[in-house]
Amino acid sequence: MVSNTVEIIRRAVKAADYTIGYTGLQNPHVSEGYSYRKGLHGKIMWTAGFWPGLLWLLYAHGGKREYAKQAVVFERSLSEWLERTGPNSGHDLGFQFYLSAKANYQFTGDLAARELALKAAGHLAQRYNERGGFIRAWGAIDTDEDAGKIIIDCMMNLPLLFWAAQEGGESRLHEIALRHAHTSLSYLMREDGTFYHTYDFNPVSGQTVGPGTHQGHSTDSTWSRGQAWAIYGFALAYKHTHEPLFLEASRKAAQKYLQLLQGDERIPPWDFDRPQGDQTVRDSSAAAIAAAGLLELAQQESSMSNAKVWATHARRMLEALEAECACSLEDGQEGLLIEGCYHYPAGKGKIECTSWGDYFYLEALFKENEGISIY
Repeated sequence: MVSNTVEIIRRAVKAADYTIGYTGLQNPHVSEGYSYRKGLHGKIMWTAGFWPGLLWLLYAHGGKREYAKQAVVFERSLSEWLERTGPNSGHDLGFQFYLSAKANYQFTGDLAARELALKAAGHLAQRYNERGGFIRAWGAIDTDEDAGKIIIDCMMNLPLLFWAAQEGGESRLHEIALRHAHTSLSYLMREDGTFYHTYDFNPVSGQTVGPGTHQGHSTDSTWSRGQAWAIYGFALAYKHTHEPLFLEASRKAAQKYLQLLQGDERIPPWDFDRPQGDQTVRDSSAAAIAAAGLLELAQQESSMSNAKVWATHARRMLEALEAECACSLEDGQEGLLIEGCYHYPAGKGKIECTSWGDYFYLEALFKENEGISIY
């Protein structure tokens, strides 16, 4: 594994301790000048589960109760927000509550946290479009804008539904997640193993409209973070359903992701098909997600040789992240990874720390070295 894993984890703990002092109820989202302090967002965003998730990983790693206490503070904030917004909060209820309330229940057995995660799963299910067989990504459920849109990111929200069904929630939660995964496989995956970022359906008839993108360079380009979501998301779908199509989709996504990397490159560009001349902006968060996804894929493989291939590539990505993108607290960088890219087309967070990049980096390290994971 990474040569100085102990030092990497020590730095992660130090970074968390440094950040706990000022986050309060504000959620680290994307840094500004590598400072989360400057880039904090008080409102609940799609990323609001990553910091409590990171805290739960640290709690599971070292047992320090301060991490659990701070994670619960975030959970309470999310709970209050859910009461106000319900199903109108968006499809990222999976990111938000699987990594907070579900993680709380996983590591402490807190029954109130379990009920909160089940409630969030119920709200997520209300975003399901029966005719189209998909979970609506964005917008309030009584509005028309984006009413028929799905995005590849949502594959990472499905574990909340799968888990809830297993935990005594309605059996239809499993069926909703299963059908959305099949819809995503049918319409987001291209023949060559790359993925569209978005796809639109007619929300009334369920008929297809066509693909698009929100954060990629173009409709037909391969947004690197989206490809990473596909690797991990379909591996998790296979984990919960054991449907071979999902395992094969994760494999194809992984093979294509690795094929698109140039030479010894391990940190991908923000989009594999970015314009010529735009060679400088990378996305460390995509590499962190891909590493965690490859490790999950390795765990789901029945073939030891296949598992070894995926795990080896994951380790190389973690080594590159350590060597090229690890934050320096001595330089005032308030995170785990630099060179994350949030939303290049909108000019947001092009070369910064990202809360999701930090989370998946730590998850990959702990998954590989200690078997600790929330997913």
